[in-house]
Amino acid sequence: MKKLICAAVAGSFAFVGTASANVIFADDFEAYNDNADVIATAEWTEFTLDAELVTDEEAFSGTNAIKEPETAGSLLGGHTPVFAADIDADTPLVVTFAYFDSDEEVGSEGIGLRTGLSYGSYTGGSFASGDLINFFAMGVHHPDDQWHYAGRVVFGGSGWTVFDGEGDTAEIPRATGWHEMQVRIYPDEVEFYVDGILGATDTYTEVTEWNSMRLGAFAGTAQSLDIYFDDISVVLGLDEVSVDDWHMF
Repeated sequence: MKKLICAAVAGSFAFVGTASANVIFADDFEAYNDNADVIATAEWTEFTLDAELVTDEEAFSGTNAIKEPETAGSLLGGHTPVFAADIDADTPLVVTFAYFDSDEEVGSEGIGLRTGLSYGSYTGGSFASGDLINFFAMGVHHPDDQWHYAGRVVFGGSGWTVFDGEGDTAEIPRATGWHEMQVRIYPDEVEFYVDGILGATDTYTEVTEWNSMRLGAFAGTAQSLDIYFDDISVVLGLDEVSVDDWHMF
């Protein structure tokens, strides 16, 4: 098990609050021996067929993680829909994942374009299936060749917002190692957190249901860094969720 760089608690993601949380989806990738095991589930599909995604090279918890391929590609998925009517000010939809940033000193020559998690709504019920309703993205982005942690709203917000301390954002420098990244979806706005620090808040257009996710390259370009993902969860409400409770398969 690796340690997070900043304020998160290694081995668990602590959602502090009084509301009762409902785990919609969770995966620590421990149940998979290889890529075939992943795509045999109803949740994930493998976008890059020749890439080795499941790896024991790094892991935030347990022994397995997902490695972003050097060739362009992502791990796409979907889950039981979460309806907007079930989200309120006290019960946000919380999407959390562990992200391994391999070298904060490397810029555009290392990361193909931008990388992280995309989460949203498609009419087909999984990422890139059917028509896009809306999605958020969170990870590493490079406006003006300066690489930052950032969040994005596709429709109804500010597009990409980097966490650089400008405007209403917090300054969250990149740091090599594991980080907890989290998107909290409220009825009228979305919040982006890195290691428990609120990076930015934005608005978005109305979505009927949330149902889809993607881990990996945002824009289909190759990269040369070692980027890993682990311990993704989708939780309705703010509560404490242990990794031990995340085994789904």
